[in-house]
Amino acid sequence: QALADGVLAAGQRSSSPAALIWGYFNQGVAAYHRGDLELAWDRLEHAVAQYREEDHLGNPQDPGTEISEYMALTAWQLGQSDSAWIRMREAIGLADRLRKPYALAHNRFYAAYLSALQRDGLAARQFSSVVIELTREQSIPLFFDAGRILYGWALAECGSCEEGVDCARAGL
Repeated sequence: QALADGVLAAGQRSSSPAALIWGYFNQGVAAYHRGDLELAWDRLEHAVAQYREEDHLGNPQDPGTEISEYMALTAWQLGQSDSAWIRMREAIGLADRLRKPYALAHNRFYAAYLSALQRDGLAARQFSSVVIELTREQSIPLFFDAGRILYGWALAECGSCEEGVDCARAGL
């Protein structure tokens, strides 16, 4: 939380829109993981209100996709399943438009994760297989292994339990 507060404070001092967006985003992520979903939503709304796609074209990461992904997860945790998928579809559309390898891998991982939260094994399998493919091509080990864990869960959820456990273990 202290780091997120520091990033936001630096953004406010510098009047840098990018620093301000990342500051609000980091505060939202920290609040989400602490379970303070109302604060998470508030900070993520502040971040998305500041976001302009054209300001981040040169950055391998894109705060717009990541903000929408965490808004989707927060909406899901708040019991708003329809809103969660609206936000995730926004993130998917933006990631597809931007074609940034890291943003695509990050986005598909969180789409797979949201699908797993909803116990949708087929969607989780589809999204996580894309994560594995993208991260193998782009050498992004964190999401490669995490994608294999989700893919393993999805296989098991769809009835291929032994194969799923083996895949998830390989990711671990």
